[in-house]
Amino acid sequence: RADSERTWRHTQNIGEPFNSDNLSKEINIVREEVHRTSQILLQLKDLKQDESLTHTGVDMNVEIQDLCTIYKNSLFLIKEIQCELLLDPKLERLTLNRNTLKQILTNLIRNASEALSKAKKGKIKISTNALINVNGQDFVELSIEDNGPGIPADILNSLFKPVISTKGNGHSGLGLSITKNLVKDAKGTISCRSSESGTVFQILFPK
Repeated sequence: RADSERTWRHTQNIGEPFNSDNLSKEINIVREEVHRTSQILLQLKDLKQDESLTHTGVDMNVEIQDLCTIYKNSLFLIKEIQCELLLDPKLERLTLNRNTLKQILTNLIRNASEALSKAKKGKIKISTNALINVNGQDFVELSIEDNGPGIPADILNSLFKPVISTKGNGHSGLGLSITKNLVKDAKGTISCRSSESGTVFQILFPK
């Protein structure tokens, strides 16, 4: 849940006996977020050092397939997540940094997986579309959808700000803030829609 919700619960518990178990859980959450953040920052450093990969372009469908093959026997297997790929065969190579695309995919797939539980038979659907036209301009679409519980409206309004965190419901704020910046650097746009039946992130890259 959001940090604001966690603060609210703590406020309500003032004056109650000290609970070491709750404190231990909070420390573990902080430790996980610090580790996650450090890994993302290290990867971002690598992205900046390898801008030459932009010139050769990237096959988005291949990158998606390769990444999901890795997760099939690790993340997806552990959390019993079904992954469905709907990849447009007409999609051509894009003028993007390969590592940038991989980081965007990794952040969004991991965030989606964090929103899913074994009890609900979690499912992630990743799709691409070779031609989306917005206001007369052509884009390539990348969509990542999960069937999790959705994102609360108050968090959704500020979802891409680094201060927002939904730890426990997936879609961690820091990771999404960095993802937004990566998409922006690639001249693309990212949007999100969410309901109780799931969440969809849509990215549009210019052709």
